Amino acid sequence: MDERERGWFLDRMREMRVVRILRRNKVDQAVSDHVARKTGVWHLWNEGIKAGYGERIDAVTGDLGELSALHRKFVRNEERLDRMLRDGGIEPIDLEYGDLAPRPKETVAALVRRLGRAVPEGYLDGPVTLEPTRTPVHARLAAQLAASLG
Repeated sequence: MDERERGWFLDRMREMRVVRILRRNKVDQAVSDHVARKTGVWHLWNEGIKAGYGERIDAVTGDLGELSALHRKFVRNEERLDRMLRDGGIEPIDLEYGDLAPRPKETVAALVRRLGRAVPEGYLDGPVTLEPTRTPVHARLAAQLAASLG
């Protein structure tokens, strides 16, 4: 983004509350992104998606070069965003992905209340969860990536 676009972007962000969803563990983030792209499954939220996941995940072998590149990208992007927010005097509300995924509706409702807004009636009716897609394949790839990073 050039300086003119950056200035416009920062001006808009100063006019609102910025909520940033972070994933602190960049190794896990890189592995999750890699596996999701290979399987086409980002979250296990219904039986149809769960049905063929086991076969798809077992076919993922992992490419250490690709995983390393994803890790670098996630680290670099977060550093760039941190710098831009800091330079622009913007203090975001940070929300950790690990807190959001297990109870998304409840977490969003708490955030809405923190912002001084009312949670719409019925919003919390019925459960919504995003089941983790972590498997032994994830653990193996995360261990390989972490070892390669030193």
